[in-house]
Amino acid sequence: MSDEGDIKLARRGLIDISRGYSETLYNQTPLYIKHFGLTNQDGLDRQAEKISERYEKSGLRSSEDILKECLKNGSWTAKDEASLESQEQFITTLENTRKAILIPSQKDKVEKKIDSLKKELSELKSKKRALLAESREAFTERRISDLTILHSLFRDKKLEDLFFSPEDFDELERSDIYGLVSIYNEAFKILSIDNIKLLSLSGMFSNYYSVVEKDPCKMFNKGPLELTFFQLNLLNYAEVFRSIFKNIPNIPDEIKNNPDKLLEFAESGNKNEAAIRKAQAKGDPNKKRAGSMVGATKEDMEKMGMDTSQFMTPHEILKRSGKKSMSTLDDDFK
Repeated sequence: MSDEGDIKLARRGLIDISRGYSETLYNQTPLYIKHFGLTNQDGLDRQAEKISERYEKSGLRSSEDILKECLKNGSWTAKDEASLESQEQFITTLENTRKAILIPSQKDKVEKKIDSLKKELSELKSKKRALLAESREAFTERRISDLTILHSLFRDKKLEDLFFSPEDFDELERSDIYGLVSIYNEAFKILSIDNIKLLSLSGMFSNYYSVVEKDPCKMFNKGPLELTFFQLNLLNYAEVFRSIFKNIPNIPDEIKNNPDKLLEFAESGNKNEAAIRKAQAKGDPNKKRAGSMVGATKEDMEKMGMDTSQFMTPHEILKRSGKKSMSTLDDDFK
């Protein structure tokens, strides 16, 4: 996407977040989708409890009961459950490991492994979710999803006139509801957490945020508990990144506009950067210096800002020294 496209996307996202709704069309009719906040979510939570109790009285089984039956008939095994849990734990471990890795090629390998494991985990979760599709919890979740759509859609910008009455909504076919869910999700793509992080770093948003930096809620003229979740996320990330730039020195230029790499850099406590500087050799931290790091290729060293003009592969080192191995014996210490 071009820079102009990025700016337009950021501007649209900021406008949607600031006014508390997204605007789209449904059968060529204007449709306004409300952004939820704490009070709205609490209302849904309370409804979920009542719905779950009603389903329980009607005889719908819990996920726990169905899972026990699946374990007995073999459609879900103890090995499946253990694999799901171990995959989640292993992914968390690898993600923490990745943050501590300095060498780009090694970091890439870990990231590929994480992606592979996440795919396997997703397949396991899908299998389990399918087995529990008729559970009380699954029915409750689907009903709450429907109610979320119902109470999000309005005919007016003041968000006072529901697009569907509860009675009309309940008469809709499932295919119609799926269509509304698709419209809802499409409208909110621009407000994904990744886009909100990018928006919080954008110069356009920073210009406004700097004006209300000491009292961020003024950005939306609301009290903290009145903020929508999108507004809250935007302000929180803006403050996090402001703190990073203020308190952490020597942030590489190439990650200053990359939210995830910035967060990872900050979480490492700048230790990675310090290690790289040490490997580059002492002196001016902004100057490219010769250096080396065990396990790093020439490409790795270039990405870490090292001078590779004197770089030699292990084979070249052996050839120059006239040796056949890297042994530290024989004449190495003479």
